[in-house]
Amino acid sequence: MRDINRIEPMLEELKCVWEQYPDLRLGQLICDIVPEDKLYDV
Repeated sequence: MRDINRIEPMLEELKCVWEQYPDLRLGQLICDIVPEDKLYDV
C-alpha cells in the first residue's frame, strides 16, 4: 500500500498553486503543471 501521509502535502501544494490561478479548471491546471510526455505516467 502507498504511504497515506503523502496525500495531504500534495493537496496543500496543489491548493497553493491553484489559488494563484483560480480561473483555471483542475484539469487545465494539471495539464499545465505536468509535462505533456509525462501526463499519463502521473
